[in-house]
Amino acid sequence: MSLPTFALGDIVCTHDDSWLSKAIRWAEKSPGEKGAKSSHCGVMYSDTLICEALWKVKIQPLEPTLEDRFVDIFRPVFLPGEQYAMRKKLEKWEGEVYAWYKIFGHLGDATLSKGWYNLTGQIWSPYVCRRLFFMDKYPICSWVVAYAFEEIKKNYFNVPPWAAQPDDIHDFCIHMNEIGLMERVYTSPGW
Repeated sequence: MSLPTFALGDIVCTHDDSWLSKAIRWAEKSPGEKGAKSSHCGVMYSDTLICEALWKVKIQPLEPTLEDRFVDIFRPVFLPGEQYAMRKKLEKWEGEVYAWYKIFGHLGDATLSKGWYNLTGQIWSPYVCRRLFFMDKYPICSWVVAYAFEEIKKNYFNVPPWAAQPDDIHDFCIHMNEIGLMERVYTSPGW
């Protein structure tokens, strides 16, 4: 497999065919959206290492991620020094325990949002459950990415960092690529 050179700060969006990935994508699908594509995300720590929240936040080789999942990788534009400030934020997350229970907060909000849409025909994202889960200390995958970008004052993903989901991040990257403000550097076959 011939791969491009990756860089610190590249955004890695992934999904696979597992039941968990499918459930996350179901929960992330907004009313009117064709379908959510990404169920997990991370950010490149270097040209070969990714920082991602699995059972713990880890900085590890990207290669296994490419083998086990469908991957779409984007490169934002950075000002001088921003990537290294982001790297320091990623290092602070390393070793933190993954907050698996937060998935239920996202699922609860998705259920409320879809129910409201079915009743009224209006889109509503209340973030009720995510707020009730006191979701500000322990990370999930999308938080690692969103807070790394917030560290350099780039709140990219059109939602507060604590509310970001992998598909929000992927949708934003797709849009930024379409208007020429972000480069799509790699897409795995089958994405």
